[in-house]
Amino acid sequence: MTKAFETFLIGLDEKEKAVFLPRFHTLVAGASGTGKTEADRKIIAEILKAIPDLKVVVFDVKETGRDWEGFGHDVPIYVKTATDVRFLRDLIETSEGRKIDWFLYELSIATEKAETWREVLANLERRLEETKKRYPKGSIREEKIGILILYMKALVKDLESVRISRELVLPHQINVVAVNRESQAFKELAVYSYVSEILDKQKYLVVIDEGSLLAPRERGTGCKRVIRRLFKAGRAAELYGIVSDQEITGIDESVRRQCWNWILGMQTEVAAQKRTADQIPGKSVKPDQIATLGVGWFYAVIRTPGKTEIKKFYLLPEGIPIETGKMLVRGELSIEEMMEKIAELRMKKVDEDLVYKERCENLERRMEEMKTEMSKLREQRDEFKNLCEKLKAEMPDKVELQNMKNELERTRENLVDAQRKLMRYSSLESFLTDFVRDAVKEAVPQVSPTASEVSVNVQSTVTDFNVTRLRETLSATDKDLQGQVLLLAAEGWFKEKRRISQVRDELRRAFNTSPRPGTIEKTLAELVAKGILEREKASQGGWLYWLKPEAEKLIKVKNTLTDEAK
Repeated sequence: MTKAFETFLIGLDEKEKAVFLPRFHTLVAGASGTGKTEADRKIIAEILKAIPDLKVVVFDVKETGRDWEGFGHDVPIYVKTATDVRFLRDLIETSEGRKIDWFLYELSIATEKAETWREVLANLERRLEETKKRYPKGSIREEKIGILILYMKALVKDLESVRISRELVLPHQINVVAVNRESQAFKELAVYSYVSEILDKQKYLVVIDEGSLLAPRERGTGCKRVIRRLFKAGRAAELYGIVSDQEITGIDESVRRQCWNWILGMQTEVAAQKRTADQIPGKSVKPDQIATLGVGWFYAVIRTPGKTEIKKFYLLPEGIPIETGKMLVRGELSIEEMMEKIAELRMKKVDEDLVYKERCENLERRMEEMKTEMSKLREQRDEFKNLCEKLKAEMPDKVELQNMKNELERTRENLVDAQRKLMRYSSLESFLTDFVRDAVKEAVPQVSPTASEVSVNVQSTVTDFNVTRLRETLSATDKDLQGQVLLLAAEGWFKEKRRISQVRDELRRAFNTSPRPGTIEKTLAELVAKGILEREKASQGGWLYWLKPEAEKLIKVKNTLTDEAK
């Protein structure tokens, strides 16, 4: 074997020598039960040893059962909504079992600018209505479009009946796409969807089981073209393909030519034995030699540039030591005993896979819980953000804050001045009290009564002091903010508790003005300080304002225009 090509061990020949295959596309053919699936698994395992980060995609399509169950991990079935005219033609031909080249023109018109199967169907139905208007009833064109609509409806119903994924998800090293129970058209759609995506990637190994169904020699399918492209890709793109079937001649010739490795097993039918022997170069293997191959025995046709080798070998199953394989070649170990050893290894692997699966399920469950928690945190973040924006909108700007600060400073100074005046009033009150008490003592004589004297009661005269408190008078008009707020209070609008935002809205409605919230708050605070309004903290922040009951009668509204008219 040329050293320029990477190789892997596939089995042992009749002389117990190791047989190696180049790491490239491989074709496996043989009657049912000869070990084709075991050969596929061996090739996959050996390539993964050389390229650990390789992704494997296996299409399990056999209708009679699952050949790949327990090998790798099943993944959601991914499909693309492809509306290519040739692709749909191949799917319809597969579904209906007949050629539809006669309908191709109408189908090509219906697929123009269509992005979904339903849109293609809708275009065909519109085309039918137009045809009925333009051509006589029962025309050939009308009949063709009507038949094509029936075919398309059946195809859409078939394709949409399966639960699918719209996203390509290949989370495992070995990913199994189980479509064995689906229709032939859906199998072709699934293979087309996966392979067309993989063609733009690297480091993938695709296993096409039952190659005569998906890439047959004599007819087209919905996925045949992309399978051809996959096998033409070559090692440079690090894309590898394995195609297997019961007979080599059932697989498309273009795909067969791209496979450097042919692994050919026993055939039970005479015609199949002859067809298989005819495919081997040089006619070096006779049909009866194909017929007498035992289970696990194959002929390998190995091609490298400038060289072709043909070797008979026994497939060494994955996990079986070479020495054990030699015992079988020498006849010291029967096929049944070998199968028991393989079964033991498989059971062990199944147990390991179950443990792995359980761990994956626990991780997935934890991921879902974390996603739920993250969703709640995002909602709380959005609520907090909205609250901050609301507070920011209600918060006065720097200029208004400075004005409020100055106003508070002036109010503080006024309070200090009032406190000083109050202290002087208290001193005056104390002085007046002492003065009256002394005056009373002087006006009433202090006589000690005796039995012979006459008692005289003299009532003292108390001096009345009248103190008049001057009330501050506010003058405002409906042109300034304070006057507008007082007019609202006079009309009874402040009998209910109001927020600053409500005051602003009412000012806009009543006077067509829109002062800043900070200016409004400053004016309301002044009216609170003057005893006209009252306020309290709101539960959601800010202040609530309302009119003092005793202040309602203090507001006098004068209509200047009316008075002048009088």
